[in-house]
Amino acid sequence: MIMKPKHIIIIVCAVLLLCGFVLLFRTGVPSVVRLGSSMEVDNTDERRILLNNIDTLARDGLYYAAWGIGEKADCEDSNGTTVSLYDAQIYFLLGEYNDKDAAMENMQSWLNAGKTNYEVISEDEINFCGQTCTRLIYRFFGQDSLYSNGVSIFGVLNNSAVCIELTCRKTFLDDPVTTMDEFLDCCSYAAD
Repeated sequence: MIMKPKHIIIIVCAVLLLCGFVLLFRTGVPSVVRLGSSMEVDNTDERRILLNNIDTLARDGLYYAAWGIGEKADCEDSNGTTVSLYDAQIYFLLGEYNDKDAAMENMQSWLNAGKTNYEVISEDEINFCGQTCTRLIYRFFGQDSLYSNGVSIFGVLNNSAVCIELTCRKTFLDDPVTTMDEFLDCCSYAAD
């Protein structure tokens, strides 16, 4: 059976219309997430869902973004409040300061808080955006935590302090270190 030109035109129009809806649907999601004046994150990995990109803290030099990975489910926290969480979440905090010493001081306070709040399994150094950073691999304290384990990166890039955390629920089946490394590969830092 040979298709009539009228049918071909209708099919082509339907396909174009469908493609237009797909592009329209994705227009609200930026392909690059910018934090501060120098950090960019490639946001094209569809496994990560951008949850927040907040620069309202910018007056204090702080920038924040968060992504969800996996399935979203309602969970009850220790206060009995229902919250919606993904299998894993990435939290990125960047602080821009007047000098490297201030950035180092803030990063060190974030690192110390991480060491206090988590049961650290291992600590090592990795390269992130050309700088040596500290990586913590840990479990969460207590049975009432909604997360079971995670990986965090702490470092200083020129006058910026960075803290990137991947927190995982028991339902997250991927390797957290590999997931964090894949995220870090999507980050770029342009020194002033």
